[in-house]
Amino acid sequence: MADISLNWSSDDRQVQKAFQRQQRQIAKLETALKKTSRSSVNLTKQQTNVASSAVGAATRMIATYASVNTAIRFVNASLQAQIDLHNKAEGVVVDTASAQIKFLRNLGDVSSEERSKALTTIREISKETGVKQSAIFLAASTAVSARGALSVQESLAAVRQAARIAPEDVGESTAIAGGILDVSTLTGIEDAKKNLGFLLAIGETARIVSPKDVSENVIRAALGVAATGDTPEFSTALVSTLTQAVKDPTGRISGTGAIQLARKLRDFLPEEDVFERDSRDRRVLKTKGTGLASTEARLRAVQESPDLTERFLALPGFEEKLKGAIERLIKKEDGLDKLLSETTVRIGDPKFGAEKAERIIAGIEAVPLQSAAAFSRGVSSSLDAFFADAVNLSDAAVARRTREKASEILEFNPLVRFLQVKSQDIRTGLGADALADVETTLGKDVAALERQPDSPAARRQIELLEQLVGLVRARQLNVATANPEAHAEPAGAGL
Repeated sequence: MADISLNWSSDDRQVQKAFQRQQRQIAKLETALKKTSRSSVNLTKQQTNVASSAVGAATRMIATYASVNTAIRFVNASLQAQIDLHNKAEGVVVDTASAQIKFLRNLGDVSSEERSKALTTIREISKETGVKQSAIFLAASTAVSARGALSVQESLAAVRQAARIAPEDVGESTAIAGGILDVSTLTGIEDAKKNLGFLLAIGETARIVSPKDVSENVIRAALGVAATGDTPEFSTALVSTLTQAVKDPTGRISGTGAIQLARKLRDFLPEEDVFERDSRDRRVLKTKGTGLASTEARLRAVQESPDLTERFLALPGFEEKLKGAIERLIKKEDGLDKLLSETTVRIGDPKFGAEKAERIIAGIEAVPLQSAAAFSRGVSSSLDAFFADAVNLSDAAVARRTREKASEILEFNPLVRFLQVKSQDIRTGLGADALADVETTLGKDVAALERQPDSPAARRQIELLEQLVGLVRARQLNVATANPEAHAEPAGAGL
């Protein structure tokens, strides 16, 4: 830290010039700190040292210079940037902590090692994708709840891929992360990137805009269809085709219809013989097995047989809005059967999903406007990450606000707060009784802090307040010796 020296005179302009030189030195130091890529904790300590040095030099000036109001203006200006920094840190930490606690609750009772690893992973995702930690925590909160048999790290892998494809919207990212995990259940594949590609392929083919609707309605309905023996690609293609046929923007009706169709076909053309009990409790054949093991195979069989088509369409139970679409599908009318086949191919085998995901992401990043937006998000995210990690800055802001409410004294600037209240008294000279009252009040503040849990912030407050007591006692000495204009540096003035 460079030494800062000031020459004093009774002319305010000399003080202004000296203080301005001091401010330029501080600005240079802060610029140098920003250019170094040191850790946030080291940066925090150095910024704190800069602020403390500024307060110290300013205090010596105030203690020895007659024009207190002028000095107050200078000190306030020099500390305002530091106070603003603390306020920014406080806001970021509160937002991040609020999102983090949701994640920690849903993470549940895990080992400290697993919890620490999860928090580290989330910070890494934020750094890699340019998405703020608070947004990652919200998406991760949903992901760990929906992970099923997957590990915490596997669920966070889904969050990472979701943040890559939807960095601009925490709601979209959260829904996509949930969709990736649902796709994992459908495909049996744990690779989040492959499942993202499969999810994006579904979004391309369905008449649905919202990723949340794709996950909640298409994927979950496809799980029901797949339970009757179908592949993931055909199961999702069936739902997607129905969304196009009935112009279903959410997939709710289509999802219900796909499950109904699959189950009715299974009951109509079972793979194995189905038996029942007659009135005399004898086991008798109800429906002869067909050997058809999937919805796709049964649908083809019905389509190829006019008799089966007629009998199947006579069955009750389809919703009115879906009945026409299913009839056209079975009768191969309006190109629905062709659309189903093409959609199945377009969605494709999920094992090739990773390549598709990378192509789509690369295509987005290649657009200049998206590239610029990604850079901007990255800068903002990096600043937020600094504030979230620099707990010393946030603690200072919280402590300062508490002290302001309690005793009108700033943690990093108790002297200035004191002078703002007592500047007129100091300029004209406090009486012995008034000074004694101030000393008593400050002593109570110190005692109250000493009763609080020990912390660096509390120790710093105590140190500053005790130094302020030293200033008051020095003033008392001046009053007692009838020499209020003395310019000797008071004990404890060097904050």
